[in-house]
Amino acid sequence: MRRGRQVSWFAVASLSALLGCGARTGIESPPRCDDDADCPVSDDFCAASSACLSGYCALLPPPDCDDHSDCTIDACDSESARCTNVLRDRDADGFSDGSCGGEDCDDLDPAVHPGATERCSGGLDEDCDGTFDCSDSDCLDAPECEGCMPEICTGGRDEDCDGMLDCDDLDCACCEPVETRCADGRDEDCDGDIDCIDSDCKGSPLCCTPSPEICDGLDQDCDGVADDGVPCFTMNGAPIEALHTTECGRDWYSYDSVDTASAAPSPDLRRSGRVTIAIVDGPPSCGGAAVAVIADDVNDGSGGSLTGDFTVSPLRSGALLVSDEPRECARRDATGSVGCAWVWDACCTDGAMVGSFGTDFCVTVTLSSPVGVSSLVVTDGELDTRAAAFGTPIELCGRTLPAVP
Repeated sequence: MRRGRQVSWFAVASLSALLGCGARTGIESPPRCDDDADCPVSDDFCAASSACLSGYCALLPPPDCDDHSDCTIDACDSESARCTNVLRDRDADGFSDGSCGGEDCDDLDPAVHPGATERCSGGLDEDCDGTFDCSDSDCLDAPECEGCMPEICTGGRDEDCDGMLDCDDLDCACCEPVETRCADGRDEDCDGDIDCIDSDCKGSPLCCTPSPEICDGLDQDCDGVADDGVPCFTMNGAPIEALHTTECGRDWYSYDSVDTASAAPSPDLRRSGRVTIAIVDGPPSCGGAAVAVIADDVNDGSGGSLTGDFTVSPLRSGALLVSDEPRECARRDATGSVGCAWVWDACCTDGAMVGSFGTDFCVTVTLSSPVGVSSLVVTDGELDTRAAAFGTPIELCGRTLPAVP
């Protein structure tokens, strides 16, 4: 899939003369206009057009021919004055990919396509007619098929002489409960869907169109491994998005600045009457992610109190990065866990930050005995939150699988 060209007014030198730009002095102001009819017109359908905007002729982008489908090659055709969106043909055999609804029954082998010559041996359906080798009618007179006939799937014999009997023979498609081979041009489970079109083949590298890997349990980059090469974070085993920051934990927390004696993170997670937990993932130089707890908001008319417990795995990993006041939080050297007892006034927030953790870690956070705060959430990226409960352990984990070469 190729996206259409994006053109801005000041980037199109080829149209500068058309729109009145000076030859000696470079780009000058666009011509004035009263309506679109006063602006130059291009004869090329695929080129940028012009329109009258706020009294000046302005360039508009060329046609956007992107149909947002991974199955097509998108282009703009100046001669026919239209967009073209042609089904892809990955093996360049002249037949569009079967996984995209085309005629090819093997998107990766240029020797396999409708009209190809059946080789009568080897176990491939070269001509995409649903039968192969001696079961194909094209092979009735082939020397290697003498005395053979199409396989009878309940006959107890190898009728087509391919060394496979009955349901073990690839010709006996309906014997399979699911699609088992995703590039052979056969409908093994007889559900009407073949190869990559069949939902049974979802996740097969043969049916994969590469894209950047994201953490969602799927294999976007088609290397056979899901979620490799990207950091993955979970809350109680379910995927969750970390809060990605430009600063490392302690600087992001910004204790004592801008609000004296209060956390001042950006984005601002503080809410009156609420406790927020966040997995904070800064630049690689930070050494890993950290887990932050911020209770309440500043100058909201009420203070509060709360107890917290952070249990870390591996043991003794991370550190107490931020503690709002001395002796509020203490690290237990034997286990590496941290216990906190927070008390804050109406002017302020309270909380702590534990980290930084490497690529594989889990932190179990338990917050109890809330006073002055009534709700508890865990951030899911910058905009969303997940509800949590006081007194209930919350397991937050991070993991990065090495990228497959």
